[in-house]
Amino acid sequence: EREVWRENSQRNDCVRKLIQGSGAAYSSCRLRTFNTNSPYQKKVVASLQAYVDHFEEHLAKNEGLVLFGPVGTGKDHLAFAVAGAVAWAGKLSAKWINGQTWFGSVRDAMDRDVTERELIDELRRPQVLVLSDPLPPVGPLSQHQATMLYRLVDARYSAGGKATIVTVNVADDNEADERMGAPTWDRLCHNALKINCRWASYRKPSKVISP
Repeated sequence: EREVWRENSQRNDCVRKLIQGSGAAYSSCRLRTFNTNSPYQKKVVASLQAYVDHFEEHLAKNEGLVLFGPVGTGKDHLAFAVAGAVAWAGKLSAKWINGQTWFGSVRDAMDRDVTERELIDELRRPQVLVLSDPLPPVGPLSQHQATMLYRLVDARYSAGGKATIVTVNVADDNEADERMGAPTWDRLCHNALKINCRWASYRKPSKVISP
């Protein structure tokens, strides 16, 4: 019983850390609660469930997950659902980071006694890393941001036994290459389950008043 309690405690801690990073709004996100309105969306959810079911195999091969497409399509919902499921299923270290929040930490580190290597190592260590929306709302990354993102992705790519889950608001590979940098996008996509979330936004106004 003590061993079972210890395992459950470790799993709860992994999920708790994901919620701390993502925010409470995502805490109830599950694959089964994702609103599917088309056969394609059902296929996407089924593919993600299969990814979860065989996650240890994917982890051993550094096979990550890339969710891309228009804004508002639930990419972060799906990312949290996958990460939460695998964190609860096994004793895995997991972390969620918003891309722009991380770039803010990189900028702030210039005024503190923290090196860029330390910032990258912090995110290299977890077995599962969810990188949410690393691109700015408009335009490409700055040169320094692009370099730091490449260093992070390459560090996890080279480490072995890591799965990086990324959500990106881009239409296609060309836009990702232009805004993020082709080498970074190439490493994120290599061996990954890559899903185009090309459906309408779920975000709707509560009321519309027009003339």
